[in-house]
Amino acid sequence: MRSGIQGLSLAWVVFAMAMAMAMAGCTTKTGSIGARFPAGVAIKLSEFVEQAREQVKNEIKDSNSCRTVLEDLYNVAFDMRFKDLDANDLSKNSTEISEKAFVARLELRQKLAALEKQGEPDGKCIMQIRNVLRVYRYIEETIGAYASKPKPYDENKVYPYLRGVAPYLQLNPRNPAALFPRHFKSGDILVSRGNAPTSALIARLGDVDGQFSHLALVYVDDNQQAWIMEAHIEVGSTVRKYEAYAADKNFRVTVFRAKTRADQEIAARSAKYMYERMNREKFPYDFGMVMDDEKELFCSEVAHVAYKHGSDGKFILGRYPTTFSPRNTSLLDDLGVQARSMFAPSDMELDTRFEILGEWKDMSRVVDNHYKDATLTMYLRWMEELNYRIHVSTGANFKAEVGYFFRHGVWLHEKWIASLMDLEKKFPLNMKKKTLETVLTFEQVANAVFEELKKRATEKKKQTGYPLSFKELYDVLDEIRKDDEKTYKNYRGLHESHEMERMSAKAPIFHKWFRAP
Repeated sequence: MRSGIQGLSLAWVVFAMAMAMAMAGCTTKTGSIGARFPAGVAIKLSEFVEQAREQVKNEIKDSNSCRTVLEDLYNVAFDMRFKDLDANDLSKNSTEISEKAFVARLELRQKLAALEKQGEPDGKCIMQIRNVLRVYRYIEETIGAYASKPKPYDENKVYPYLRGVAPYLQLNPRNPAALFPRHFKSGDILVSRGNAPTSALIARLGDVDGQFSHLALVYVDDNQQAWIMEAHIEVGSTVRKYEAYAADKNFRVTVFRAKTRADQEIAARSAKYMYERMNREKFPYDFGMVMDDEKELFCSEVAHVAYKHGSDGKFILGRYPTTFSPRNTSLLDDLGVQARSMFAPSDMELDTRFEILGEWKDMSRVVDNHYKDATLTMYLRWMEELNYRIHVSTGANFKAEVGYFFRHGVWLHEKWIASLMDLEKKFPLNMKKKTLETVLTFEQVANAVFEELKKRATEKKKQTGYPLSFKELYDVLDEIRKDDEKTYKNYRGLHESHEMERMSAKAPIFHKWFRAP
């Protein structure tokens, strides 16, 4: 999707930090780091990040201090607004702030490793680590975009995937000369974030929001060719060259590598095992996301199965798995997701047996990506709090019916029609019609809400001169929901009694397909 943003003002800093905070629905309170940045005094973000790093380093000793320190840090960031930030500091130190936020993520993972030596951190500590990792990344991405002043996104341009310099590519200071794909090793893991609404959904479907939607495993052959092993909804399992993987133009990708020499040997065996197996066998996509069944594979399951077999069951990925425990299970049920706990792409951030070699992101798509995150967070919140659910659209039903008809070989010219309609990519043979209907309707709703959010956010920025804060952003999304609900009720009433009036009446944006029963 093209970005309409010509450049990013430093005001987007607030949006980034507050977005991350709002995902967890935390409340504001003043803690130790908050006392260092009192209300009414312009906050130097460079100092905030540095002091946050020091606090994590010096004050987190166990699970309890992990929870309290990180919750406090999270809440202070939650309370920040554009007017609170020192503009001169941002102007002078934007590159430094972005780099420090990246290093802060690496240091927080090191702190997690230290806590693990004392025993498994509890669930509340892990949740806060996930939240603060997200805060740091939002700061890093948004400040990085401000510093680099990217041109608008061009979907026809080939971007230097996993190449370039900061803030596009951030490298671990322990390995600052890494070059990709030349320095890939067998067993490296790539986690990425796509740009489609379904990518945002996958990233945020768990109980705690994540920032990645896909995982792939690397194998390097004797000729130093990097092969990428994956599982995609559309085509199932694939083995392809790195260059083809990079052409997918994902928004963000992070490279993970096993730390110790012993684990790197396991990683190499695991990658070779999976490379040979996936070249012999074709695996359909696992829509149920069931980890203990190898007949079908979803993306993270490829690496999970590889490391399990490469280590004789001793190296299991998913140390802190993503859980699904919504009260409203209609979306999971309609998508065919059977699992309520699984190894998800975002879980790699918490696996301290691996180190992050580097992370690349497309700065021209930062704002759009964050808007999509906000849209999906509210989408799922409406499901939980207001019992919203998908009502399959007529268009989605028609496409699913046609797709199912032609993909299952009930017409003489199935292959020609399937190719014409691109059905082989959109409708795997093992995808249920209900799942396809749900995906198509979901994308229709998510895109409609996203576009309306961009429109209203732009209008409000013109009125006030400032971008939306987190609270304003979610308030606008709820305004969109309330306005559209009212429009839908009026539209439905006209449909029942005044057909001619309905034809000229304003149509709802999304409530025809996504609403409470």
